[in-house]
Amino acid sequence: MRVVFVCTDPCITNLYTLNEKGGSGTLLALLNLSYFLMSANCEVSIIGKVKGNLAESDRDIKFINMDNNIDIISYLKSNTTDIVVIVGHALDLITESQYKLGRKVIYWAHNWVDPKLLQRISRKKLLDKSIYVSRYHFLKSWKRCLFDPRFIFNSSYIYNSLSNEFYTRRTLNDEDYIEFAYLSYPSRNKGFPEVMETMRKLTSSGINIKLHMIGDMRLYDKSLSNENDCLQFMLDKNGDLEDFLILHGTIGKIQMNRVLDTVDLAIGGLTGSETFCYALAESLAKGIPVISLAKGGQIDFIRNKKNGYLVNSIDEIESCVREYMSLNENENKKMEENAINSISRFSIKIIGAKWLSLLNKVANL
Repeated sequence: MRVVFVCTDPCITNLYTLNEKGGSGTLLALLNLSYFLMSANCEVSIIGKVKGNLAESDRDIKFINMDNNIDIISYLKSNTTDIVVIVGHALDLITESQYKLGRKVIYWAHNWVDPKLLQRISRKKLLDKSIYVSRYHFLKSWKRCLFDPRFIFNSSYIYNSLSNEFYTRRTLNDEDYIEFAYLSYPSRNKGFPEVMETMRKLTSSGINIKLHMIGDMRLYDKSLSNENDCLQFMLDKNGDLEDFLILHGTIGKIQMNRVLDTVDLAIGGLTGSETFCYALAESLAKGIPVISLAKGGQIDFIRNKKNGYLVNSIDEIESCVREYMSLNENENKKMEENAINSISRFSIKIIGAKWLSLLNKVANL
C-alpha cells in the first residue's frame, strides 16, 4: 500500500532529529505511524515543510519539501498513491481548493475543527474518513453535529501512539520539595497562566516546589509573540523570574526523558482545550502521576486518584498535591505502576495495527 501524509504545520523532521532536538506531539504521532507502516511493508511519503538537510529517504520514508497547495495537488495528481492522509492544519488543501484529489482521502484531526465542515466535505466526496485522536475528541465533535447518525459512518477515533520502551522509569530522591513538570509551550490556550497561578498558591501555602517548564514556541516553528505574551506570568512582583521556575526550552525526547527522572508530578490540560495531550501521556509513560482538569482528551486516560488527579477547578489542586505528599512508599509505587499501565494501550504496535486496518478498509471502499 502506498500512503502519502500531508502535514504543512509543524515543520517535518525525522525521528532522530525529534529525539535530539524536540518537536510537537503532532509530529511525534506522524513519525511513529510512518515508521510503523514502513515496517508493515507500506510505501510511505511525507509532504510538508521539511526542516534541515534531511536525506530524501530516511529508513525508506520519502520526505518531500513542499507546502504550497497547488504544488501538492500537482504532485498527488502525477504520482500513484493509494491513500492520502491530511494531517491537522493541512485541511485547507481541500477546503480552499475544493479539489477532488482522485485518491482515497483521510483527515487526521489533531486539533479542534468544525465537524460540520468535515461532514459537508464528505458529502461532496472530497473526504472518505475523518479520524479523531481520542474518544473525548470524537464524542465532542459528534455532539456538535447534534449526534447526526451519518457522523459515525465517516468518522472514528484512534489514539495517538507512544514508543513505550523509550521512556525509562523515574528515580525519585527524598527531597524537601515537590518537583512539577509542565511540558508544553507557554500560552493562554495551553493553560500556562493557570499553571503559574497554581504554583504561586502552593508556595503561599507553605509547599516547597520546583517547576520544570519544557517547551517553547519553537515546538511549532512560530514567532515568540505568544510566548512573550505569557512572559508576565513567569515574573515575580519585582520583575524577576520566579525562584521556583526552571526553564528548559524545547529539548529533544532523550534529554526530556532525563529531566523527568526526578519529577514528582506533571501538570497540564487546565483549560479543557486538549484533544489528546501528549505531554501528560508521556509523563505517565515514565510513571509520573499527573494533575489536570476533568475536561479534554486527557480524561480518556487519567483515572482520578489512580494514576493522577482530575480537578474541576484549579482551586482543588492544592488538596490533590497534599494528598499525593501524604502517600506512603507502597501507595506511591502503586500510583506509579498505574501510570505506566494506563498508557500501554497507546503502544505504537497496538495503535499502528489499528491504523493499518483502517487504511485497508478505506482503500477497499
